[in-house]
Amino acid sequence: MKVTVHVDGGSAGCAGDTFVMRTSINQQDVMRYVPIEAGSGTCSLAADQWGAWEHVLPAGQSFAHFGFSDKMAWKPWPGARSLHGVWSAEGGGYLLEMDRDGSYYVVDGSGEPIDRGQWSYSDSELTLTSSADSVECAAGDKVVLVDLEQVNSGTLGMQYAVADNTCGGAWADKDWILVPDANSSS
Repeated sequence: MKVTVHVDGGSAGCAGDTFVMRTSINQQDVMRYVPIEAGSGTCSLAADQWGAWEHVLPAGQSFAHFGFSDKMAWKPWPGARSLHGVWSAEGGGYLLEMDRDGSYYVVDGSGEPIDRGQWSYSDSELTLTSSADSVECAAGDKVVLVDLEQVNSGTLGMQYAVADNTCGGAWADKDWILVPDANSSS
């Protein structure tokens, strides 16, 4: 199958670029790809690069069963920069994106946003404060996560204790897995 992606905006400066790749999807919901038109400039994919994308929402078969053992070497969270990115709830069902500008959003298994707002981090405490744009939470609702810990077994994991959840979000008590991307070191 041939897939064409045309970028029409975004903050990476790739608007107007087009990527074309050959793809196949295996029985575990993993899509393998090989670029055949790799884009241009800083937005280009290496022409000889190949890769795989896994379905994370709803979770593909292998991703839904991925998890971290409590017996692993969990360590204190190193700082706010390690929170930037897209996180998948362990076992699937939710994605959490935390952007560098301090904004976040949570989507459920349907891909629809259920919460959005601003996040802040200090001393192993992450606070997510809902905005008026949230669907399931009221403006000003807070989810406060304390004692953040990380484990890195090739993929970064996050666990914590929930200190406050005025939103009542069922996603708040999940452990999270960083979804690796081209810009992540995990």
